This record gives sequence, structure tokens and C-alpha cells, in this order.
Amino acid sequence: MTTIPVAGAEEIAEKDRRVRSFLAERDLSGLLISQRYPFAWATGGRDNHVPKGTDVGAGHALWTRDGGKYLLCDSIEEPRLRDEEMLEEQGFSFVAAPWYAFDLAAEVQKLTGGVPFGADTPIGGATLLAARDLAPLRYELTPDEIARYRWLGSVASEALETAAQAIDPGMTEHEIGAVLDHFLEDEGVTPHLTLVAADERARRFRHPIPTGKTAEKYVMLVTGAQAYGLITCATRIVSFGPVDADLARRHDATCTVDTVLNASTTPGASVGEVFARAQAAYAEQGFPDEWTHHHQGGATGYAGRDYKATPTSTQTVLPNQAFAWNPSIAGTKCEDTVVATEDGLIVLTACSENWPTRRYETPFGAMDRPLILER
Repeated sequence: MTTIPVAGAEEIAEKDRRVRSFLAERDLSGLLISQRYPFAWATGGRDNHVPKGTDVGAGHALWTRDGGKYLLCDSIEEPRLRDEEMLEEQGFSFVAAPWYAFDLAAEVQKLTGGVPFGADTPIGGATLLAARDLAPLRYELTPDEIARYRWLGSVASEALETAAQAIDPGMTEHEIGAVLDHFLEDEGVTPHLTLVAADERARRFRHPIPTGKTAEKYVMLVTGAQAYGLITCATRIVSFGPVDADLARRHDATCTVDTVLNASTTPGASVGEVFARAQAAYAEQGFPDEWTHHHQGGATGYAGRDYKATPTSTQTVLPNQAFAWNPSIAGTKCEDTVVATEDGLIVLTACSENWPTRRYETPFGAMDRPLILER
């Protein structure tokens, strides 16, 4: 497995700066981060989870207004968080207690002096902060984060392409999903989302979780791949034999809309205007209502979507902010994860030379988009 440096001193200093600015703006005595992906953001990709199916980790990061920086946990988690996550190197002081006596709320109140503090999960004495309160802290990615994201995107793209070549007609969607997830897990990447749609299920459902349906003519593969807290999203489609003409027409239209969305995603752009351009592109392609049947994607990073774009979105695309657009027309979809930079768009999940692509030209820019692989 290829490994990527988790975080440098500059990234950690920048995360600390953003947190302390947040404390000052909100007039809080401290900020406690316990949820897994905000924790990963704040610690440069470190991992505080135990069960996969929970949002809250077993290690808790606390910044106090007086300059303190603490890692709170019980005696079970302390050795791993010290030795493998190496959080002391980031300036955290450990506050640990035996597992049978660990009282998180009491420890935080001691460290913050009992003055109101903010937390991303319910805890006694805390001001509960919603995801929308903290998410803007992580919108602008640091160079180290982009480096990790590039690696993750390449793994996700390779897993999709390898799985598309490894599956065959007669396999169930469950089996196909397992093949895709295997190629991710083999690189230490967690399948945050796995969708598989065989044949008519791709036309009927926009979020096709895998079932026992047997694949016959074509399969849509979707992954939300997670590592270092970051999530990259991508979709690929494979056809067993020549692509049906109607499906090809729909996919071509979807790729055009996707190009409009991505080419319009530049720092300073209005997200609402980007969405309006996509709506117009759907109509120009002859599918004016398809955008109403599924969200079109939006900002991403440490969440599947930090927010989904809508016709009334007021956000602005920020420098070094990640987006995953996913326009769809019944039976097909086009999706990759990108980062909008001042020097142009970085396509994190770009296809390799082994996957068929076509360059789509639009009034807003051009982009290579993945076609349907014929096998």
C-alpha cells in the first residue's frame, strides 16, 4: 500500500488558527470535536473511530481559549491514539482516565473553567454546534490535504476501472459491490458509499443500493471512497456488448451537463449561477426536467456533500474547495470529484488511459468525460 504523509506542521498550524478564530468569533471558552470526519480534518487525517457505523469517535479533541489543546479519551484508546495517531506531535496534551471512570463532560468543564464551550455532539454544559457551523472551517483545502486527496482520487478511479473489468454478466449487484469494495479496502480505503445498478434498476432508482439483482446488459458503479477523513465520489458505467443507442444519447447529454457544471466551478463563482447553467444545459440537451429527479451534487471534502447546490444557493466557490457534481438522466450518470483552484480545475478521480473518454466543448469550458466502457 502506498502511504501519503498525513500532515505537516504548516497544515496543523493552519487548522489551529482557524479553530481559535472560530472561538473568538463565537465567544466560546473552548471547542470540542468528537465526530470522526471533523476530527480527521482538525488533526490532518488522524483517526479516532472504533465502530465503523458511528459518527462519533472514541477520542475527543479540545481547544481552549487560553491556548490549551487536549486529547481526551479513556484508558482503552490512549495507547493507540498516542502510538499510532501520534497526536502529541501535533501539540495535544493527553487527558485520559480509566475506562470505567472516564467522564468526558466533567473533564471538559474542568479545562474550560465551566464557561460555555462549543461541541459538535451533545454533551453536558456545551453549546451544540450544527454541521453548518463548523463546515466552513474546512472548505479551503491546504496543500497537504490536496496531496492526500489526489492519492485517494487515483485509488478510487483505479478501483472503479478494475472492478468494471473484473465483473461479468450473471453476477449479482451484491457480488459486484463486493468486488469494487475489495479494490478499495486493499489500499486501506474505506467504502463510505457503494451503489450498484444493473440494467433497469439504473433507470428506476437514483440511489441504487446493491441488491440480489443479476446483471445482464450493463452496470452502473458508484463509489464514495474515504481515507484520511476525505471522501471522493465517482461513477462509471460498463456495458456487456455494444451500448444501447438510447442509453448512449442519454449519457452524452449527461456528460455535457457535467462539463458545464465543472467548467463553471471556478473560485469566486456563484453556486446558484453554476446550477442555473446546468438547468439550461439539461433543457438544451432535450431533458429539461431531469434535474428535478436527483440532486446535482455540490461541495465535498470531509462529507459526502458539505452542501448540495440548488436553484437558490447563495454560496460562492472558494479557492481550493472540493466539489463533486453528479448530473443524471434516467439510466445514466456522470460524476467525478474536483478541486477548484486559481490555476484551474484538478480532477481527482480522472480516468486512466484505459478508460474511454471524450472531450466535451461548452461555452464555459471543455473537459474530458468518461464514456460507457464496452466489453
